[in-house]
Amino acid sequence: KETVFAELFLHLAFADWRVSLSKINDAVAEHNNNNPAKKKVRPFSEQEFLSGLGVFIGAAEFGIQGMNLWREGDQVGQEVEEWQSMVPHPEFDKMIKLYRWKECRAFLPYAFQSQKLKDENDPWWRFEG
Repeated sequence: KETVFAELFLHLAFADWRVSLSKINDAVAEHNNNNPAKKKVRPFSEQEFLSGLGVFIGAAEFGIQGMNLWREGDQVGQEVEEWQSMVPHPEFDKMIKLYRWKECRAFLPYAFQSQKLKDENDPWWRFEG
């Protein structure tokens, strides 16, 4: 029962989410191979991929800006004043680290690209439907 909506979302968003995860990890491998001087990015596990998607969805529920959804993000750049709220802090740190979510966000578009359409010179190859 608890997974029905999650499975429905994954089915509607991706024909096969595991194939999409594979495309993302292929892009990570290409990034690591083409940029030897840059910091390496670890391939994403199934859990990290699903957690990253969950953060995109869950963030809509909170009236908090971007990185402030993470406790570690609250500390960056300035002194943050804690206000009492009826809604507890989301503490997305418990699901996925901020730096890892940023990597997930950067590589997510690769999930929708089609190599077949790229080879056919289709200008819409980045948006396989």
